Amino acid sequence: MKNFAILQDRFEGDNVIPPGTGMRKGGKAIDWESFQAGRGRIGDSWLYVWGEVRYDDGFENTRFTKFCHRYNFAGIPRQDAGGGVTADNARYHVYGNDAD
Repeated sequence: MKNFAILQDRFEGDNVIPPGTGMRKGGKAIDWESFQAGRGRIGDSWLYVWGEVRYDDGFENTRFTKFCHRYNFAGIPRQDAGGGVTADNARYHVYGNDAD
């Protein structure tokens, strides 16, 4: 997959992150039973997470960072479902990553 749509009407938020700090937002854990019922075996599936962050760099310049991560469900132990994907199972996808 090379093209990842970024929908203009989906941008939201007005977070401020001061220098030297970070921001973390949570998400919903995967319901493995529902996932398997709808998609088949875990080993046959990939999850793509992509998006774009737009921000003001503090010098009145609008910047962006596009990201795309790909996760192979075969590499995610089932017991990790409640805690999300561990760093050793996360990968940047070859397409969809860019920044100005």
